[in-house]
Amino acid sequence: MKKPLFFLLALVISFTTIAQEDIYRTLAIETCECISKRKMDMTKRKEVEMALGLCMLESAQRNNMDLEMTDSEAMRKLGEKVGIQMAPICPDVFSAFIEQGKDETDVLSLSGKIKSVEEKDFLFITLKENGGKEHKLIWLRYFPGSDEFQEDPKKLVGKHVSITYQEIECYLPKAKLYYNNKEITSLQIDE
Repeated sequence: MKKPLFFLLALVISFTTIAQEDIYRTLAIETCECISKRKMDMTKRKEVEMALGLCMLESAQRNNMDLEMTDSEAMRKLGEKVGIQMAPICPDVFSAFIEQGKDETDVLSLSGKIKSVEEKDFLFITLKENGGKEHKLIWLRYFPGSDEFQEDPKKLVGKHVSITYQEIECYLPKAKLYYNNKEITSLQIDE
């Protein structure tokens, strides 16, 4: 009696797996079609990412998938599964990611006077531009010149500096949301 039950259970699981793969393939085909209709510049990674997400969600809704939009992990997994199916169907879409590299970011710069240094779980530097605008930047990892201030970052207060940074998105567990930060990529003291 156990063998037929096991066989039936294995059969149900295999049909469920095949059905799931079919839905991901359907989503991939529809997403590729949606992207190709948009006639967008495939060299602009941010635009491609946004369009991919929107096209994928439209397809998921059209196929009556039960998605929890606030579950970022589930959304990421869906994107991965659909993306794997999409790669052979519309490889040109992924050229935006391959050509520009994995960590493409815009590098921006600021100059002004360091107003304060705040040591919490991470180190935050507040820079005041000559025009009076203040910026809070995060010192997240090594950058050229950081060794000089690692022992006593408060030595930076009052110094005129030029900083390059990149926008990054960090998860704040207390707020349960993502927050944009300016991560320092280089810091140079102006003489």
